[in-house]
Amino acid sequence: RADADTAKTLTTAPTVLTIAGVIEHDQDDLAIAETDLRAARAAVGGEFNCTAASYLARVLVKQARWPDAAAAFEGTMDCYDRRASLGEQEIARLRADSTARAGHAGFVLFVGRRLAQQTAEVAELRRSYHVAAFNGASARARLGELARARELLAIAGRDPERAEQVARLHQALNARAPR
Repeated sequence: RADADTAKTLTTAPTVLTIAGVIEHDQDDLAIAETDLRAARAAVGGEFNCTAASYLARVLVKQARWPDAAAAFEGTMDCYDRRASLGEQEIARLRADSTARAGHAGFVLFVGRRLAQQTAEVAELRRSYHVAAFNGASARARLGELARARELLAIAGRDPERAEQVARLHQALNARAPR
């Protein structure tokens, strides 16, 4: 934390603010964490800073600011979706380049490694997108916004790793009110 505080006196770079915000979140210094994470999101390129978006939503949950938290989780979803879409475009470009240069063994090997890396990154971004959808659904449910909670659960449910959590929240929603 001391290093992050020192770094903030030297620069307001989004990465520094994001790291500081994560540490401040973990130490429950929520007001400062919120300020730093919002600044990181407001910086140039902040719309792609999904770590800051995700931690901002978590800060708002810790503060029990459910309307803000719900909106922040949906903003986090948008962030992960944008980044994953860009990654998918990169995969398509790499595949096209690989096909065009199939005779160049070194290039094909490089592209193969890059494709594997990019594919793994996109899979992780999509997983995070589904986690944010589930968390958004939970926040919307707390607010009594059951229809929106169900919409977000439908998105979260596309990830097989979320199936059990999604089923439990569906059960809780169904117990609260009829469809």
